[in-house]
Amino acid sequence: SQAAPHSNTGGAECASLRSLLAVSDLTDASLIACRAAVDQLQWSFDLFNNLPDRNGPHAVSAFSVMVQADYVEVLRRHQPPALVILAHYGVLLHRCRRFWIFRDAGAKMIQIIARHLGMYWHEALAWPLRVIEVEVD
Repeated sequence: SQAAPHSNTGGAECASLRSLLAVSDLTDASLIACRAAVDQLQWSFDLFNNLPDRNGPHAVSAFSVMVQADYVEVLRRHQPPALVILAHYGVLLHRCRRFWIFRDAGAKMIQIIARHLGMYWHEALAWPLRVIEVEVD
């Protein structure tokens, strides 16, 4: 059975994001929004990991449809933790790069976020950067 949205069960793709948020200096409202986005992203990773390959794009789409407006507002303000969450979403996009609509969007998004945030955030982005380096066609 699949994990419900907002559940902390399932895979560990977002464990580093939870650790990042635990030491974040975001406001309470932004922190709540980002934690909800992380839970939704982990749910999407779990969905992706449990679907047949041909259905992977459904998991990618699930996050973009389910994510709350509050997170989008934090993202719109370019808050680094929200951008790191988006880079982790880029991993899902990258893993569905064979689907015509996604192509290299995930890798490009991860690279752009890494450039924008700079070296201070490199450790928080290590996993997404490693995925696009290692998981190539």
